[in-house]
Amino acid sequence: MADSISIEGLASEALRYEAVDYADTTFLSYAEKIASDYNFIIRDLVLPQLSELNGLKLRELQVLVCVYFFTVPISPFQVAELLRINPSTVSRAVYKLENDGKIKRQNRDKDKRSHRLKLTDAGTKLAKQFTETVNREFKKLEAQLLYGLSDEDKTMFLNVMVKISRRAQAMKIIADG
Repeated sequence: MADSISIEGLASEALRYEAVDYADTTFLSYAEKIASDYNFIIRDLVLPQLSELNGLKLRELQVLVCVYFFTVPISPFQVAELLRINPSTVSRAVYKLENDGKIKRQNRDKDKRSHRLKLTDAGTKLAKQFTETVNREFKKLEAQLLYGLSDEDKTMFLNVMVKISRRAQAMKIIADG
């Protein structure tokens, strides 16, 4: 077999098909479990350590951190595309973040209806605190594992996940006709 998968206790020769044939049937299962595991860790270990939440939820923090990762203001549409969430969900999050003084909208010169998102000092502080806390907690947990992911592995995985996400999104559009 050209490419195989590693499942504890099963030899790759025991697979009926190539790993690539197995992939599309299992992406959803893996994605759901990864999301569930990460949500648990973030909700139980990270969020309790943040002092400036003021009732903000994880979804608002995801939007905040998405804006934080860019050195230039980005549009709500770009945030929705990057996070693969509904634009109306981004709008609700931006509204809460703006009311909490974490984000501000900048109108574009050419089109007054569209705007870009920029963090305030308080938003930058919270996004930085969230990012640092996530990184610290994951490193502490990973140190207890017999194996871990290198920075290169994480970057490669993220890039592959973006490709899979875009592929799934395009296939959904086609299937929806």
